[in-house]
Amino acid sequence: MSVPVLIVTHGAHSRALIAALTRFQPSADAAPLQISAIHGVSPDGLDSGVLAVANRTIESTRPRVVVEAIDDPVMSPRLAAHAIRHGASVVTMSAALIGAAGRALHALAAEHGVGFYTEAALGFDLPIGAILRTSLPGDTLRSVIAFLPVTPPPARAVMAHRAAALASAAFRSPTTAHDVAVDDAAAPHTALRPRWERRLVVGATRRGGTVHTEVFHALLPPTHPMAAASVRSGFVVEAAGAGTLVFTCSHRSSAVSDWALHSDLALATRAPVASPWPSPQHVRGGHTPAAYLVSCPATGPAGVHAVITALDHRDMTIRQLENSSGTLRMVVDSPSRQAIRTALVPLGPAPVGIERLQVTGAGDPSTWLRL
Repeated sequence: MSVPVLIVTHGAHSRALIAALTRFQPSADAAPLQISAIHGVSPDGLDSGVLAVANRTIESTRPRVVVEAIDDPVMSPRLAAHAIRHGASVVTMSAALIGAAGRALHALAAEHGVGFYTEAALGFDLPIGAILRTSLPGDTLRSVIAFLPVTPPPARAVMAHRAAALASAAFRSPTTAHDVAVDDAAAPHTALRPRWERRLVVGATRRGGTVHTEVFHALLPPTHPMAAASVRSGFVVEAAGAGTLVFTCSHRSSAVSDWALHSDLALATRAPVASPWPSPQHVRGGHTPAAYLVSCPATGPAGVHAVITALDHRDMTIRQLENSSGTLRMVVDSPSRQAIRTALVPLGPAPVGIERLQVTGAGDPSTWLRL
């Protein structure tokens, strides 16, 4: 027996989307999808008449799944809510929908016993939600942090919507754009740190029972796995069991968004879907720098400026610094304890205390030069 799926879309790419979904089959042993579509063509955006037709179609045909691809912060939530109230799971391709009404729609879907799937709305180079389901089944996520190119700079609202969508896909969190802390200050030039890389950072971190989301620009040291010249974008994931994982992508491909949509459809129709993506890189104990608590005199030949300069010249990141009572205390990211000694011992005979801290550097925003 076929599974009825209704697509409601608008814009220049609508026909290609409808054609791609018409050809899609979740798996050989899954029920075929019966695709129907409503396509808005007005250049001024989706009008209320198209939305009314979509709502009447939902009421009369009772689709199992509604694919929402309007990307309108007003129309998209209305369509999704109507579909959910009439017993349909919703697969959204609109970050604007999640940013505007993610919390309400998650709650509404739970109330009506249907699904609300958001992977296809992310627009990242990798389908992170689908990758996490296949790479870390049963594990407890702590944080998912995306690193993106800084150009062209997206609008503030777009950044907030994408962060909300990331939290929704990774944690099933009812986050909206209003919950996202956005610092949209322009990324600086790297003239003083020529080997550091600029990145736009979109992060979602679980703290207790709450998921915190933020967007900001950062400079990453050369030792950071996302600072490699071959990396266009990627994710650093912290999980309770697997530890720190890195997923990287060297180029953008339209196949990613297609596969993300297919994965959401497979989940919505309860069909199995295989992941074509490679296993992540484990970075715990690898080339990601460890954190050390360093203490040394703050006066004399090993003054504050000399210490900071010596560590910076060896590409070590100072992420916390305290200068009190003549003692300089720092949290430093370094490849090894010996690397710190090599940098500081030539400054003078003063004793240097170095203690390794039990934290990981790649996924913690405090390890980067935040701007």
